[in-house]
Amino acid sequence: MRKMFVLLVCFLLCSVGSASAVTLSLNPSNINVNVGDTFNITLNAQLSDNAAQPGAIGAWDVDVGYNPLQMVFVSHSLGGFLGNSNDFSLGDIGGGLVDLMELSLEDPQWLIDNQPDPFLLATLQFECLKAGNSQILLTLQSVEDETGVEIVGAHAGGPVAVTQTQVPEPSTFMLIVTGLLGVGVLRRRFKN
Repeated sequence: MRKMFVLLVCFLLCSVGSASAVTLSLNPSNINVNVGDTFNITLNAQLSDNAAQPGAIGAWDVDVGYNPLQMVFVSHSLGGFLGNSNDFSLGDIGGGLVDLMELSLEDPQWLIDNQPDPFLLATLQFECLKAGNSQILLTLQSVEDETGVEIVGAHAGGPVAVTQTQVPEPSTFMLIVTGLLGVGVLRRRFKN
């Protein structure tokens, strides 16, 4: 009787929750931008089936951190693979933190049938303010499967390294060109 009870508890524990593990990641992992340029970072989902039943994502909530002294958040757009959904994102909530959240209104089977692996959850756009090096970090708040059950074991990929470089201003460029022309004229004059 005791063995039967232990087997029943093990079966229930194994059957609760999602059949899939999920990795959310920001791409590309390294990016070089010039001051004043805008650039895009994508948030992607990778499902790793570890059971016979395929899984899908029905809702997700993440925070994206960045250095507000070196870049500014411009906008975001959702990937569309949750079908008809509500965007509960708060956007830039200050202090270098962007809150993103989406909840699908689709039938669970529709989600399973229409989510490729991997797939795009969102695209974030930033503008580079100042030269330097910084990172964009991803923090998972929650990821839910197609039935609304939180996916245990979901994890975030590594940070995005952003290198911002200063582009010479036109006045600096003109000063250098004028100086080189002057040196050329002087050299020619002394040569003759």
